[in-house]
Amino acid sequence: MRGCFVTGTDTGVGKTVLAAAIVAALHARGVRVAAFKPVVTGIDEPEPGRPADHELLGAAAGAPPASVTPLRFGPPVSPHLAAELAGTVIEPDGLVAAARAAGATADTLVVEGVGGLLVPLTPEHTIRDFAVALGLPVVVAARPGLGTISHTLLTVEAARSAGLEVRAVVLTPWPDEPTVMQRSNRDTIARMGGVEVATLAEVGTAVAELAAAGMELPVETWLGAAEGGSPPSAPRGGVRPAPTLHGERIVLREPTAADVPRLAAIMATPEVARWWPDETEEGMRERVVDGEEDTTVWAVLDGADVIGMVQAWEESEPMYRHGAIDLALHPGRHGRGLGADTVRTVARWLFEERGHHRITIDPAAANHTAIRSYERVGFRPVGVMRRYERGGDGTWHDGLLMDLVQGELH
Repeated sequence: MRGCFVTGTDTGVGKTVLAAAIVAALHARGVRVAAFKPVVTGIDEPEPGRPADHELLGAAAGAPPASVTPLRFGPPVSPHLAAELAGTVIEPDGLVAAARAAGATADTLVVEGVGGLLVPLTPEHTIRDFAVALGLPVVVAARPGLGTISHTLLTVEAARSAGLEVRAVVLTPWPDEPTVMQRSNRDTIARMGGVEVATLAEVGTAVAELAAAGMELPVETWLGAAEGGSPPSAPRGGVRPAPTLHGERIVLREPTAADVPRLAAIMATPEVARWWPDETEEGMRERVVDGEEDTTVWAVLDGADVIGMVQAWEESEPMYRHGAIDLALHPGRHGRGLGADTVRTVARWLFEERGHHRITIDPAAANHTAIRSYERVGFRPVGVMRRYERGGDGTWHDGLLMDLVQGELH
């Protein structure tokens, strides 16, 4: 059983929208996906203009709402109290079996919890117990504002202390122009929690809108196999997944197979192909799907648009340990500072997260556009490497070695 378990730091933090976005994106890609939520409460007091949770998840999956949630109660209270008020008893084992049955009919199962992880499902069982029984990797929905650092880190700690794997935190609704505090919250959670932090903008309830939002999330890296199932295929040939990184204007996320045609088309533009000759769609697929040892690859996003690719290579030999960066952007985005923003973002990651003290980059000596971007970040020319690489015209071209040491990034 392949899938993920979506929980939240609290009630009303956007986990249903996040789960629905994941489901809708997978469904739009042709994946047989099942959505499941063990209990829905508050049916008697619906939110105006918004479908109930099981209805939204069902619409996203193209399934009847009743197949998503087996237990539905009227009062907007925790499941254990809702069952008590209704004079019934919730059987946790039955809900686990129902979730597994739903997953057995699909390729991927997306389960949404109820409230936070420690919400009581019964007087003796919590939502966390339910998640542990399923064994799916966890994705945490959290608010971007004040207070979210503690709430989110406590949720991550509660999940990990029970043996659950937290694949990502998603801050939502993420504003178009986040404040300094919101950016700091995102970065602090990532650093202190040792977890990928993605963002999801405010999304409506239309399935097409949910699918479009979900397409922007690195969903494939969040999906795993539950106990007793087959292990998920290792992302990019077993290479470490690329964390989502945020620059001033760009976002870097791990590329997926769905990005390959777009990236290959960018590499085929004359302005890019001049410096990256012989890049084919098959080669791009190998780079993105299979990966290369010691290399991390990201898709570069400007808003919702994939505008290029950047990769970081790391020398692991202790005597010579350093990082290196390669970048290719669509020529239509040149001259806007996006290249410098991308390089700066990756360089900061190499320095602060990967612990490197020096980064190199080796553009063609005639690639003046790229060289200017690197100089803006702080790279300095070290020397010309004569007849360094063969160009698309078959002749040898000079390369320019540039480097950046820690403390010089700007």
